[in-house]
Amino acid sequence: MGSIFTIDRLIALVRILVGLFGIHLAVRIALYFTQKTLEKLFLRGEARDERRRQTIYTLSQSVLRYVLYFFALLAALSLFHVNTASLITAAGIGGLAIGLGTQNLIRDLVAGFFILLEDQFAVGDLVTIGAAEGIVEQIGIRTSAVRDLAGKLYILPNGTIASVIVHRPNPWVIIDYTLAGDEIEGVLNLVTPQLPRWREELGLHAQIQIWPLRTAEKSFLRFAALTNPQERWRVERELRGRIENLLGEQIQVGGAS
Repeated sequence: MGSIFTIDRLIALVRILVGLFGIHLAVRIALYFTQKTLEKLFLRGEARDERRRQTIYTLSQSVLRYVLYFFALLAALSLFHVNTASLITAAGIGGLAIGLGTQNLIRDLVAGFFILLEDQFAVGDLVTIGAAEGIVEQIGIRTSAVRDLAGKLYILPNGTIASVIVHRPNPWVIIDYTLAGDEIEGVLNLVTPQLPRWREELGLHAQIQIWPLRTAEKSFLRFAALTNPQERWRVERELRGRIENLLGEQIQVGGAS
């Protein structure tokens, strides 16, 4: 027993424990200051899209946490005299093999991060991306979703987005109303005769358009009206009023762009 717990081994054990505690403390301090920095960068400033800021904050926090954990692991292994250089080399070879199989995914993630970071376009913008032209419904870290005025939903991998045309200010007023499935035909028959009169009263330069749309979760009507950007908010307010006065409790507001 005496040969196992020698003074030198006890000293070495204490050094390892102190080193591990120091690494743990350093990681906690680094996480604290990086979190405060990220909060100041992304959560306290003004931006057009709250979800965009929150997404960037969460993603950056996660990436920095894993980077810190990786270096903490290397530092801890070095306390046990493990050759970390050979581990890094092996990890690089394994990472290369994995990367070759997932390069499209990585490309999408990187492109999505920069779309969010640079605020290239936002939810609610009218955009043209290749053959897809419509309203941006969602911006994710891997894909973005654009729905055209006919109701088609385009799911675009971010890595394939080579160029974007953003139409600002958006001249389209888009209003969605959720309906029960069996009410769509009746509502269409009620609303359609009113559209020419509404167009004349609102002074629009194009016909008000209406489409019945369905997703896996709901059925809804989409109203679209093209107007001057300066008149957009007035037209949206007055068009909403006319629709809701006509349909009453048959509709539920689904959102507007």
